[in-house]
Amino acid sequence: MKNHWTIISKYMLLILMVCNFSSCDNDDTKELEVEIILNKVSYLEFYDSERYQFSWDVESEEHHDFKYSLLLGTTGDNLEVKAKNLEQKYYDVKELEVGTTYYWQVEVIHRGITKKSHISVYKVYDVNDNSLR
Repeated sequence: MKNHWTIISKYMLLILMVCNFSSCDNDDTKELEVEIILNKVSYLEFYDSERYQFSWDVESEEHHDFKYSLLLGTTGDNLEVKAKNLEQKYYDVKELEVGTTYYWQVEVIHRGITKKSHISVYKVYDVNDNSLR
């Protein structure tokens, strides 16, 4: 009986090794198969605090454990990382200037592979300006 369990153990170990090696994703040239949807920027006001919430959605059939980075700038050429290693699909920014146009982009990261969204544009308007209504 001991021999029988030894043979079964060896086969099980072999099957586990084959399964583990076949599912390795160490190929750095692999592209991340996700679709990144940039949502509308929301102006949020609570008591004396105001902020702008940048949010996005990610569609993927394969993975769900992503990290995100938000890139923000005043031109599409000078985007800087505003926040990184985010686990949620939004980020609140407080210090935006009225009358300024901002460009923003999201990076999705999974196991060292990064995919960037398109660049979106958001202009900050004065919420008290009645001519915009």
